[in-house]
Amino acid sequence: MKKFIFLTLFFLTLSPLFAQIEITVKPVHINVSPEDTLQICQDSVTLYAEARYANGTKVTDSTSIFTWNFDDGTVISDYKLDTVNHFFTKPKGYYIRVTVIDSNRVKNSVIYPIKVSLTPDFAGTSVTPDEPICAGDQVILSGVVKPTLWKYQFPTGLVNSTENFSVISRDKKFFDTIDHRSFSNQKLLDSVSQIDSIVLMMEHTNASDLYIKLTCPSGKYVILKKRGGDTATLGEPSSNNLTARGKMYRYIWRNSGTKYGKMRDEQGKYTHTYLDGAGFEHKNVSYLPKGSYLPETPLDSLVGCPLNGNWIFTVIDSVQRDNGTILYSALFFDTTIIPKPLWEYFTPIDKVGIWEGRNVNSTNEMGIATANPDTAGDFHYSYIIYDSWGCTYSASVVASVEKVTITANPLTSEIPPPTRINFENKTSWGKSFDWDFGDKSVHGTAQNSNHEYADKGIYKVKLTVTSEQGCTDWDTIAIKITIKPSSIDEFNVFSPNKDGLNDKLKLKIEALKSLNAKIYSRWGQVVCEWNSPEDAEKGWDGTVGNNGGSEAAPGVYYYIIEAEGLDGEKFNKKGFIHLFRGN
Repeated sequence: MKKFIFLTLFFLTLSPLFAQIEITVKPVHINVSPEDTLQICQDSVTLYAEARYANGTKVTDSTSIFTWNFDDGTVISDYKLDTVNHFFTKPKGYYIRVTVIDSNRVKNSVIYPIKVSLTPDFAGTSVTPDEPICAGDQVILSGVVKPTLWKYQFPTGLVNSTENFSVISRDKKFFDTIDHRSFSNQKLLDSVSQIDSIVLMMEHTNASDLYIKLTCPSGKYVILKKRGGDTATLGEPSSNNLTARGKMYRYIWRNSGTKYGKMRDEQGKYTHTYLDGAGFEHKNVSYLPKGSYLPETPLDSLVGCPLNGNWIFTVIDSVQRDNGTILYSALFFDTTIIPKPLWEYFTPIDKVGIWEGRNVNSTNEMGIATANPDTAGDFHYSYIIYDSWGCTYSASVVASVEKVTITANPLTSEIPPPTRINFENKTSWGKSFDWDFGDKSVHGTAQNSNHEYADKGIYKVKLTVTSEQGCTDWDTIAIKITIKPSSIDEFNVFSPNKDGLNDKLKLKIEALKSLNAKIYSRWGQVVCEWNSPEDAEKGWDGTVGNNGGSEAAPGVYYYIIEAEGLDGEKFNKKGFIHLFRGN
């Protein structure tokens, strides 16, 4: 939603004095009364400024420079720039400053406040339950929204952190600007008493090198300190190491009632001893104590300055070898002239919001609705509200629908029955469970289960889960139990000569339940006997008795094998073995 604003500035042709210029502001295309502040959504706004002299004559746009300062770090300036479009990135209040300078250098500025709608607080907006549910279960959507409050922070300075200080030297002048926008347009400094104090937090190796002044928005200035005078430090500088930061003192200027006189007059009167940050001791060093001082020129010269605008601190160092740092500058006005109350606002909520999403029912006056998501997945539900400015905001919650899922370990088994299979239910929302193991056995009711199968085969296992609300869902999985085919492959030649090649006679067997085998010499002597499949897998080492004893003679041997497989197949094998012992 774009907004349009019309700004009218009246100029006196001959005099640029702020007090003699009338400024009026009125919006165009927006139903806002002149005394109200423009209120916009978090969107771009188009602004139009018209400048007129006091006699009603319009300032010529083509020869006048329009400068727009949007109070968010954005400043644009050009001839004929009477219309601009701008997007405010943060929801808050802004004091826009529009400055127009005509071809005769007549100049004036106007401050115009704009309120950007504030994002409301949706804390407490929720979905119940907030854990996965069964497809078709009901969720409760609760919308909670509260306006947020924004308060204007009156600028004084004091914005730099302890890690963000400014170095001052002959090559590095110090400038700092305090931009005031919250005073009423045309408000001037009527009395020097309206300035409470001017402050610099700083340290420097030689105060006599420094020139310090404060300039008001109309260009008037006051000199806080002139160059010259006796040598004296400010604070506790690290003078033996000019790149190190010293300890800063807070120096204050007031028009009267100060502890000390002018700085130049106080230089050379005070000494102290200190240990600097680099570890060096400085004895009987001339310095200016922290505290309040009189300015070089009275603060009365600032009377008549506009309060709104840029107040600029300037610190200039005239000697290369002397250095220092400034932590912050500050300007404090007397509290009697600070606008009260300071600008603050919130954006009222117009009415109860509306829930939107899959299978959502109507929202009641408490911001509560129900929904029944009916398929697996994540469902996003949005609570949409409208504030009294017509701006829309929303907050989202997620309802997760979870299908029943089961796993089996193992999924396929070649272990002869009885075979035990472990089942795991991956579903989080179940209240009751029904396991059908697919073998016409008694059903299981545990959340996770295991089952022993008596026969081989393929079994379709089904888990049915019921939620607390009575919703049911299921999953199936196929279990395959097989028996590996049994087999025996014989070897009829081996050479146990300890050369590492074919030194043992081994049977290649698969899935045997039992085995009995004997190997005979040609005289009928049993030289090796296996009484189990495990014995057969060890093989014959070519010794009599298969125990590493006396070697069996080379020649032909006879074997008999009787075995039964896990699959029930029976084996009766006979044959000959050739034993060689060549070198």
